[in-house]
Amino acid sequence: MTNQPSHDSPPVLKSKRGTLRILLLAGIVGCVAVIGFLADFVILPVLAPFDGVQIPPYCTESVSHLPSSLNYAIPGVGTGTLLVSDAQSAVVVTANYGGTPFSSTVYVINKSSNQIVRSLTFSNDIIDATINDGSLYLFNDKLGYFLNATTGELLPFLVKADNYRGLYTSGDPRWLQTSFEMSAIRSDGSLISHLKLHFTNIAFGCFFS
Repeated sequence: MTNQPSHDSPPVLKSKRGTLRILLLAGIVGCVAVIGFLADFVILPVLAPFDGVQIPPYCTESVSHLPSSLNYAIPGVGTGTLLVSDAQSAVVVTANYGGTPFSSTVYVINKSSNQIVRSLTFSNDIIDATINDGSLYLFNDKLGYFLNATTGELLPFLVKADNYRGLYTSGDPRWLQTSFEMSAIRSDGSLISHLKLHFTNIAFGCFFS
């Protein structure tokens, strides 16, 4: 009987090398994913640049300086100030300037039905908003509300990060941020990466656009 040479060891070595290559590749891909996540959701809120406007000293909660040209009829409520709108939706603000306790209310109105689909009441009038692709990005100072502009429903996000700081000071003057950048992962897994938007703002009875 002729002895056949054994070929067991070389295939085992090749298999181990192949496994190591796969693990190394997976590690590289994982590192790239972590770096990308950190860039979008950790570094972004700290380093992304933004625009701002200085709030004049005469702007206070005692009296309204909101332009009458932006008056908008709120169904069942009365007249407010149109903050932002698109073809389907209008975002309108009311406030009791000079009243105590002071408050403001934001109404999201579906233009087709002329119905209020969402209302939000705040203890100040630091309100910033923009509509992009049917989504309403609304801030009361530093607190954000991201809504479907037509239905008023909250947009579902798994993770989101932005660089919005609302009202801030630089020296003595008051400043209001007028743009923001955000990244997010929606509940369906789709990604919003570095979305840059400009706000229309109301603060202390004054209008900024």
